[in-house]
Amino acid sequence: MGRDEQVIRDHIRHQEAEDRRLEQLNLVWWPPWGAQGAERLRLTVRFERLTLKPPALPGDTYLGAMTKLTQEQLDRLLEQPIYSWDVTRLLGNVVDFLEFSEGHLEWRRRAELRKAEQEGYAVQFDPPDEHLRDSYREHLIENAQYRFDAGLSQSIRHSGLLSFIATLDFCARLFSKRCTGDIPPKPRGASESVHIFRYLKEESASGLDAQLKDLQNLIFVRNCITHAAGLAENYAYGNEVRAAATELMGIAVWYDPVLGDRINVSEGAIEYYARSALAWVPALDEECTTKGILKVTPNE
Repeated sequence: MGRDEQVIRDHIRHQEAEDRRLEQLNLVWWPPWGAQGAERLRLTVRFERLTLKPPALPGDTYLGAMTKLTQEQLDRLLEQPIYSWDVTRLLGNVVDFLEFSEGHLEWRRRAELRKAEQEGYAVQFDPPDEHLRDSYREHLIENAQYRFDAGLSQSIRHSGLLSFIATLDFCARLFSKRCTGDIPPKPRGASESVHIFRYLKEESASGLDAQLKDLQNLIFVRNCITHAAGLAENYAYGNEVRAAATELMGIAVWYDPVLGDRINVSEGAIEYYARSALAWVPALDEECTTKGILKVTPNE
């Protein structure tokens, strides 16, 4: 028993050291959807933040670097139009929230699994029963895994999806107020936001068919989360949600042994779509503003 206990202690000590090592590394993340998904993500451009403090987070840019610019360069920089600045800030917040939450969640998951393992080894039954102790330890570990993998992680990603769609809804309303022409009435049952974006896409001849199709499917998923807690079998439009999920990367309808058919969002899925929007929303704004389809805003 003493030798086994020492092996367990050594294993836990080694795992804690490995966790600390991983936390110190600047790891490169790729989505878990194969080469095609990784390539699509590589082509997106993340919104870079300008802050008044030294860089503390990836993507922060220190304004002190501007002191190295010439007056001509600084004037040109300040005169450069910035399209959809408010929307890109909100989209950047969605990405930051998800990245921070996912990182903290993974750290807590490892800690809870270590705790469950330790409690499982420490429990004593009277009379002693090795099989019962092993079963109890597995029960603790499985509960912790389900809590983080099917519970907390999905709550974070569902919240990220709701914030992402709400931001694009806000963007669509801003664009509609700036339209120089009349937007035709939307078809019955269509999304107002997708209708506005599609109108601007057609007027400006912007190639956003794939992005708007993704947005429509994400709205189907968002509606299921909002009205049925993400449970497809209890949702009146469950078949539409299942069809939408099959066309999205990192989103699926899985069978949950406790809750039944449920929307499952993979790590990085919402970040991927938010990063994509960080590229196409300002591009659409610039195209429409340049062609006079949208009125110029003060910061453009």
